[in-house]
Amino acid sequence: MPPRSTREKVLLALAVAVPALLVAGRLALTAADFDLWGYLAFGRLFWRQGFPYKDVFAYTPTLTPWVYHEWLTGVVYYPLLTACGMAGIQALRYLAAAGVCLGVFAAARTRRADAVTSGLFCFVAGELLVIGFAPARAQIFTYLFFAVFLWRLEAFRADGKWRRLAWLPPMMLVWANLHGGFLAGLGLIGLYAAGALQRRRGVVTLAVCALACALATLVNPYGPDYWTYLLAAIRLPRPEVAEWASVWRVLTMGRLAVNAWIFLGMAALTAFFLIKRRHRDLTDWLVLGVTAWMAMGHLRHQIFFVLAFAALLPSIFADGRRLEAGPVLARLAERFRWLPVAFGGLVAVLAVNLVLATPWRITAPDCDAPGAGAFSYPVAAVAWLREHGRLSGRVLTHFNWGEWLSWNDYPAVKVAMDGRYETVYPRPVHEAYFRFINAGPGWREFLEAYPPDVILLSVHDPVTAALAADPGWRLARRGRGSLLFVRRNAGGI
Repeated sequence: MPPRSTREKVLLALAVAVPALLVAGRLALTAADFDLWGYLAFGRLFWRQGFPYKDVFAYTPTLTPWVYHEWLTGVVYYPLLTACGMAGIQALRYLAAAGVCLGVFAAARTRRADAVTSGLFCFVAGELLVIGFAPARAQIFTYLFFAVFLWRLEAFRADGKWRRLAWLPPMMLVWANLHGGFLAGLGLIGLYAAGALQRRRGVVTLAVCALACALATLVNPYGPDYWTYLLAAIRLPRPEVAEWASVWRVLTMGRLAVNAWIFLGMAALTAFFLIKRRHRDLTDWLVLGVTAWMAMGHLRHQIFFVLAFAALLPSIFADGRRLEAGPVLARLAERFRWLPVAFGGLVAVLAVNLVLATPWRITAPDCDAPGAGAFSYPVAAVAWLREHGRLSGRVLTHFNWGEWLSWNDYPAVKVAMDGRYETVYPRPVHEAYFRFINAGPGWREFLEAYPPDVILLSVHDPVTAALAADPGWRLARRGRGSLLFVRRNAGGI
């Protein structure tokens, strides 16, 4: 291929900048995910008091030991926060997103897909990263490592050299301590090993790599107890958490239905091209099929399929045809002389919009404010409690707000439940909690067994109506998104 002219290079740079800025704009979220505060609270404990094997944030019974599968995320986030503020955590998040896109792009290119097709599929993956990249979940590390594993496994498939896999065991050691989603990496190696049986090449190397990665996961603060926890956790039903719902349930719920329809469209497109091209590669069928099956079962696993789609489908889609963007753009620019100016203007507009989105901030929006989104918190209600000298003791709060309260108000406040529920609380405790929240049979039992000093709930929690009629409690404050209950005989408020 002849060297590109300066004109072609400029046009290519602008053409790459447009989708990159579009993806960055989609990822420029500032409302903190509920789990972020749990990471930070853990990290603060770690750096100030040493490794906490027992939970200190709850007043209800907790598990011993506290097996926190995201512990290293907190250990990384807290000093980053103290050194750089929330901008540091956002920067790490954007770097992880860039790494995900580069990983699947590299995997597609390793499979000899052309740069244009690989880039287009990478753009689709980047646009959909927003599904799992709320600021700043530990899952971002799982998606990053999964993309890199895809790349290295495809590199090994291409030439059979064992050193292509040498990165994976040390990466697995880090991954296993950052987030429990490392199981997806072990499963991915297993799928490639099963696919290698068809080619009768590389099976032993992949099996050795899988064993080395599995042994690396034992290097953690909990030892074998980590695996005991994980094996129980993956079987635990989580009907209260929308992202753990199946695609079919999400479609009937209406909430997050757009994500489900996007997945179904991508799955249909994948099946179409696999069948149309009469694709016979077992590894591709296994990886795409299993990740699609995972996404069908739980919406939060949709990203695994998206990444497999972006890494594997470009070469199947292109079917040997190659697109060269440089000459095409140059010819278009010759015919439409305004095209470079249009590209440049679009880049400028997208860049300004990105800056105006304040992408370096992470905030805790007030659920009582007009237009509060899904990630919002009882900021005004907690300030009201603080003003009245009642922000102390045992707080029975809405499930999603517990970690935020622990980060901001521990040790003055201890909570009844929070988003770490299966890692911290025995199953009978969190089952009783959700019976209370949903005003289910025996909902008073939780109040009687674990009496709180204050109850702070979302206006959408079904139990609020029952509490309002309860003679032992009274509604002290009503907001747009939160309701604050205190004991009937509480003085001062």
